[in-house]
Order: sequence, then C-alpha cells, then structure tokens
Amino acid sequence: MVMLQMSRQLVFILRRILLTVPMLIVMSIVVFLIIRLVPGDPVRTMLGFRATDENVATLRTQLGLDQPLLDQYLTWAGALLRGDLGQSPGGWPEKLQKKALKGDTPITQPATSTTGW
Repeated sequence: MVMLQMSRQLVFILRRILLTVPMLIVMSIVVFLIIRLVPGDPVRTMLGFRATDENVATLRTQLGLDQPLLDQYLTWAGALLRGDLGQSPGGWPEKLQKKALKGDTPITQPATSTTGW
C-alpha cells in the first residue's frame, strides 16, 4: 500500500516536471514577443534621433535586429539558456551583474535569511 502511494506521488511529480518544460517554452515566446513588439525603434532610442541611417543600420546588424523574428528568438533563447542576459541598460559592469545574480551581495544574504526563503 505504501509503495503504491509512493508510486502515485512519483508519477504526479514526474508529470508536473514534464509539463513545466512546454510551459517554460511558451512563456519564453510570450516574453520575447512582448520585448520585440513594443512600439518604437530600440535602435533609434539608443542612438537618438540625430543618428545617421548608416549608424542605425550598423547597430541594427550588431544587435541582430535585421534578422527574421524566428532567428532572433532562437538566438535570444540560446543566450538565455547559457546564462547570457545581455547588456544592462543601466550600465552595470558584467561582473556586478553576475555577482548580483549569484547572491554574493552583502545585503542579499541577511535579507533573504530573514524572510524565510
């Protein structure tokens, strides 16, 4: 009886884990589309309205925004899986980003330990 109950629990847990994968894929597509379909040209915003067409085209190529949407998604998702979150618009150096994500900041540890997480 106990083995049967453990077996059912194991099946339930495995099913939940397997259902998580497609949900993460769907959510990544939704997030990507929200980021890409926001009105306005991100390159013009980055360079300003006085930028030349040549500068805009060069940056658009560097960022991969001249690629089809599917290629952009696959590149973005691949980078996300490798932990490459891109450049911070706030100008944080990459080491500080990684340090903050790892939880090595001095305030993070005491703050999370007091919240029960």
